[in-house]
Amino acid sequence: MTTVQVIMTLASRQIKRPRPNLSGRPLSLGRLFETLDSDALRSVLRSLCDRHPELGQEVVDTAPRPNITSALQVLSNYQSTLQSSFPLGGNPSSDYAYNRVRPHVMNLLDALNDFTPHFLPPNETHPSTSLNYLDGVTEIIHQLPRWDTPHYNLEEEAAYEEIAKAWALVIREAVSGVAASSCSMGNGIKS
Repeated sequence: MTTVQVIMTLASRQIKRPRPNLSGRPLSLGRLFETLDSDALRSVLRSLCDRHPELGQEVVDTAPRPNITSALQVLSNYQSTLQSSFPLGGNPSSDYAYNRVRPHVMNLLDALNDFTPHFLPPNETHPSTSLNYLDGVTEIIHQLPRWDTPHYNLEEEAAYEEIAKAWALVIREAVSGVAASSCSMGNGIKS
């Protein structure tokens, strides 16, 4: 191919030319999302849902369902924040320590109360998923601090009561599911 042929071939192709009127413009939504970290994205979503409550249900319907790993990671992050907020030195079960970490204890317990129903029947249909979640959160509750002042331990005791009810519900549902399954199998054999 001669130089003239190459030039003619290139000239016949559509070559993207620079825009004559280049001016500033906002980023596209996709590019904007690429720049946001998870905290900023959560903030934007919360703000939009606060301003437009009807979007809240659409977000719930569109977002992927949280799994055990992601839920336990969130709870573990709250647990880490709680542990790192203890004052250095001194008695970690003192009234001073309690007052210092109480907001973090409450954040953890609030998150636990929000996540737990998500992993219980009838919302969660697989008993193994519920049991694995309950195992993980029970371990987190075991790591809650015990306080010198007895009434400061009421939140932890309430968490144990709630998680015990959740264990009972899941076990009851699992047993009834096994019983129903074996009854239907038994009926199938007799037919």
